[in-house]
Amino acid sequence: MISAWARVGRTDKAEEVLSKANEIRIKYKTLDLDIFTYNSIVHGYLKDKNSANGLEKMQKIIDYMDKNKAEQPLITPDCFTYHCLLRAWVKSDDTDAVEHAVQTLEKMHALWESGDTSLKPATAFYNMAINKIAKSRGTVNPQQALDALNLIELSKFCNPDIISYTTVIECFSKSEDPAAAERSLDLFYEAWQIYQESEDPDMMPNLRTYTMVILSLSKASTLENIVKARDLLSQLNDLYNKSKDPKLRPNAYPYNYLLKSTASCVGGAADKLKAFKIAAQTYNGIRTSDHISPDSYTYAFWFKLCNNLLPEGDLRRKSITYSFEQCKKDGMLNKAVLERLLSGTPPDILSDILDIQPGLTSAKYKRMKLSDFPPSWSRNFR
Repeated sequence: MISAWARVGRTDKAEEVLSKANEIRIKYKTLDLDIFTYNSIVHGYLKDKNSANGLEKMQKIIDYMDKNKAEQPLITPDCFTYHCLLRAWVKSDDTDAVEHAVQTLEKMHALWESGDTSLKPATAFYNMAINKIAKSRGTVNPQQALDALNLIELSKFCNPDIISYTTVIECFSKSEDPAAAERSLDLFYEAWQIYQESEDPDMMPNLRTYTMVILSLSKASTLENIVKARDLLSQLNDLYNKSKDPKLRPNAYPYNYLLKSTASCVGGAADKLKAFKIAAQTYNGIRTSDHISPDSYTYAFWFKLCNNLLPEGDLRRKSITYSFEQCKKDGMLNKAVLERLLSGTPPDILSDILDIQPGLTSAKYKRMKLSDFPPSWSRNFR
């Protein structure tokens, strides 16, 4: 009865039956409730449309099971119980959801190691917790994700896959860890080596893997990291061209992250010029690709890097002028692109490319809005 009510989402009715069963157990001592009884209603709470309400009820009943397991050993929470709780915490918007999800995963891991067979171990359960960390509100703690990855590696029953590694790298890309770039690259090459040795398709780096590493490298925009990011992008393209595997098909994201990184390149004039050459190669790559098109981010980062990396002169003028014509033709002018253009481009270049009368002051340039320009220049922006 409890299972039937829970399956149709009527946990209120399931609770009534459970309460009645408990009364009979206490009064007559002839009824022993077991883990299947409680897991039925715990699983039912996952169907609650009000996820916060379902989680609260689930936590309450699991606490009861844990508190009373000495007296009723048959209701001791097992892996299936905690799997339901893990899924609930992953869905939760609670500020402490990440901590609870990780703690729940650790309980599942300990139960598996002790021989619990109520739920077969699977890499996907570890990945759920790692993904929850990656989607944290505020500052992401990559060490939590790394600890979860280590749990899989310690497990005797399953191994990490490329989703595990990629999501941990994503955590580093979103973190404030000063070593994020280096640690992400180490994780990438660790995964790559496992793939090379095992030829396991579940360990093959994919587009998202490369994208997350390139994003992590942008956390420290040195020329060295820009070169490493460019090498990874080239490797991604080479692998896709050889295999035509859709999981490796590049999109604009890794290109844009590389352009973003070069725009913030630290170092002297020589390093910045080398970074610009890499950016130009990347920009031309996305312009000439048969399956990728530049978007508004491409142009925003391009104008920023032109103004940040190039001294005033003919190269800077040509780089901005030619690309702005392309931007207009593509209909990709938006607020962000315009702001990047106006914030660093010399007035004489602006007056030419925006077809504005000479003599307009810098202050007036900065007050220009998207509505001041033909709608066709923004027609394809979404």
